Amino acid sequence: MKPVLVVGAGPTGLTLACELYRRGVPCRVVDRSQARLDRVRAVDIQARTLEVLEQVGISAGILERGHKLIGMGIYESARAMARLRYYAKDAPYPFAVAVSQSVTETLLEDRLADHGGAVERGIELTGLVLGVTSATATLETPDGSVETVEVDWIVGCDGADSTVRELSEIPVEQNGGDYSFAMADAELGWALPINEMSLFLVNSGFALVVPMPDGRARVIIDNAENRPLSDLPSFAAALAVRVGAPVSLRTPGRCASYRVRGQTASVFRAGVVVLAGDAAHTFNPVGGHGMNQGIRDAYELAVQLERTMAKPANDGCILRYAEDRKKAAKTLLRSMDFEARLSITRLDVSEDDRRRLLKLLVDCAPLRRAVLDAAVDMFRPEA
Repeated sequence: MKPVLVVGAGPTGLTLACELYRRGVPCRVVDRSQARLDRVRAVDIQARTLEVLEQVGISAGILERGHKLIGMGIYESARAMARLRYYAKDAPYPFAVAVSQSVTETLLEDRLADHGGAVERGIELTGLVLGVTSATATLETPDGSVETVEVDWIVGCDGADSTVRELSEIPVEQNGGDYSFAMADAELGWALPINEMSLFLVNSGFALVVPMPDGRARVIIDNAENRPLSDLPSFAAALAVRVGAPVSLRTPGRCASYRVRGQTASVFRAGVVVLAGDAAHTFNPVGGHGMNQGIRDAYELAVQLERTMAKPANDGCILRYAEDRKKAAKTLLRSMDFEARLSITRLDVSEDDRRRLLKLLVDCAPLRRAVLDAAVDMFRPEA
């Protein structure tokens, strides 16, 4: 049985490796970075993902080092409109958790070590020749040495600019909007509830504030004008417009502006190539769905790879993964596109009509439940 080649050691690749080891499926994890990156890009782990990470064996560490979020407050300018709880109180985890992506990766890599595995760093996939039932991968190290390895399965967990996807000639499809955002990690100079996200809506855009464990907050605002909001004063000025009041930000971590297009790969499986995480789909950052979907992709793929490796003639399990997870990604992209357009006022409605739509969402329990379920994805981990 040849090891599954996992390309990329972010949360998706590490989750997949942990689960393959736990299930007795041999795998090899390579990543072109020579050291683990201190990333804080994703900070929100949703309740469904916590159920997955409990199976992986790191949920306790996430809870210990993270910050619980029980819902969201919605504001129009500085006026509170509503508060929503994310999950039913009897759910296994009736909350989300804010925690740095680097913490999640550290816990996953430590768990992989517990299983006897390790990430091979500084190794880049530079070539891929696809056969009918196998593939030949070319791996290169920084010193220029080259290794050729034959594999039965190769999984691209290598991000939105996936080399695996490119070498496999799998195109991408735009399934969501094209949005610009700006983000800052900073200490807030005004009081907000520390156990919930805060969403501010005004006619000129939105701001989302996510409390983080270190006393700072992740702040995301729309940036349709593509302004270079890369310093704290300019970011604070743009934030004040969306909050509807003067604001102060202290102790900055970083400020950044970026553009995101909602898209999926045309297929999540092509022969012996399988895609997961950002290599398969990209989302706008509101709600933190990218990392959550990637972790759930990885868990489901491990289940199906275990079944396939036990009975190689039955590779329909991988097709099931590819179809189910693409369907879930496209459904989530449609839901997020509507929510983003509503927040950023790109729907052809007046501010008053938008207020009525939000009030309907708050007041109508079945509609609210449907939207929230779509937003968190009703995926349940399969043991």
